[in-house]
Amino acid sequence: MPEIQFIGQSYVDQPLSAQDTVNFIPDIVGDPGVKAKYSLRRTPGLVSFSSPTTAGQGRGMHAPAIYRASTGAISRMYYIAGNTLYSASSNGTTTSIGALSTSAGQCYFADNGLNSGGATRILMITDGQFAYYVDMVANNAVTLITDSNFTDVIDQPERVMFNDGYFLAIDKNSQNMQMSPQYWNGTDSWDATAVAVIQASPDNLVASVILQDMVWLFGTDSYEIYIDTGATVPYEAMPGAANTVGTIAPDSVATNGKNVFWVGSNAQGQNKILMNEGYNYRPISTAPIEEDITTYTAVNNAVGYCYTYRGHDTYQLTFPSGNKTWCYDISSGQWYRKTFLNNGNEDRHRTIRGEAFVEKVMVQDWEDGIVYYYDDATFTDNGSNIRRVRVSPSMPNDNKRYFYPRFELVCQTGVGLATGTTDPQVMLRVSNDGGRTFGKELKQDLGASGRYKDRVIWNRLGESRNRVWKVVITDPVDCTLMSAQADGIHGGH
Repeated sequence: MPEIQFIGQSYVDQPLSAQDTVNFIPDIVGDPGVKAKYSLRRTPGLVSFSSPTTAGQGRGMHAPAIYRASTGAISRMYYIAGNTLYSASSNGTTTSIGALSTSAGQCYFADNGLNSGGATRILMITDGQFAYYVDMVANNAVTLITDSNFTDVIDQPERVMFNDGYFLAIDKNSQNMQMSPQYWNGTDSWDATAVAVIQASPDNLVASVILQDMVWLFGTDSYEIYIDTGATVPYEAMPGAANTVGTIAPDSVATNGKNVFWVGSNAQGQNKILMNEGYNYRPISTAPIEEDITTYTAVNNAVGYCYTYRGHDTYQLTFPSGNKTWCYDISSGQWYRKTFLNNGNEDRHRTIRGEAFVEKVMVQDWEDGIVYYYDDATFTDNGSNIRRVRVSPSMPNDNKRYFYPRFELVCQTGVGLATGTTDPQVMLRVSNDGGRTFGKELKQDLGASGRYKDRVIWNRLGESRNRVWKVVITDPVDCTLMSAQADGIHGGH
């Protein structure tokens, strides 16, 4: 049978394309000896790690570098659920640290990482309305920052960062970025004059990130890059590093340490997903994704985070008002969707933020604040089956009628479990109208454990001028799709 075009990214653009990839990662392998250069690898499952005492909105998480890779008593990460800050040890033991003055909206963290010289280890938190600090050695209280030298300058603290010994806080109601005293101990007064006023454009600050010692500052219509110059007010604008595009969704701004990603906006429009290219930027969203975004009731509440798992650097972006989660595989430049199967319905993915901790990628549930970790040996989302889908491009392209006596899915077989799902199945549905409607499910076995030579073939699949193939796997087993083959017999005009 001839191989057909089957593997690819999500690109739903009717009437031109019905392609969709859900809970599969497009993978490109450069080694010439592999069986398939292009494949779809399953997304990892979720395993519960730490649960808040009281369920609440997942608002963010942070693993201080000094504690991130440690084990035992010193190992610790922090997360916020509802109005409570928790710490979790390396085995997931949860401790309530204290309360915030708010219970909704994303929070941001920074720590000074100090480990010697008698200086205090400080964790600073902002929630969009207030700023707080935690003495990470005592680790028993959340303290509201009431210093008027800070609160008079940073009226509504949106984000906090740490760079070159300074905590840096931005105010979402102004163009102010204020610097703490160097190696601030939580009690010393801030300097009301240690302020950088972002003036390249008239828009207020809404988001910021640190990228390789450079401070990226975003407004709604612009961004500007600041660096530590060692001046009296040490942070100054980098010449030639301002641009007239900002972000409509402040919580979409995220970095993987090598690049910055965000949902863009300026006076000319919005909804393109962008990535920096040096000090400039380029769109990474496809036209179908941008069109899909226009159907969401709101875009400004999108939340993004970056993570690295199984060799894939990923920017994950969730639109709560569109009930969609999009993932951009940075190495391949391919997009796919993540979903959560909720009583048979597809919802956005459960995770809203991510952080590396004790050699795992920790992620937080948007609804109840539970912390999970991604796990390649887990085939469910904390016990809920994952629905994995690939919808192919349409075929053929000559608008002639073809008969299809046989279709083979080239995939990983012999994946049945020793107990539970011993005989997993894959479903095929075919469309004869370019993917607008699909026929009934046609099931085939993926093979019991060890049956690695099994093949997945369907016969007598009718005729069409505009055939699209849809493959669905919901059984909790390992699965990789490598290609597909189809006998297409020309049946005339």
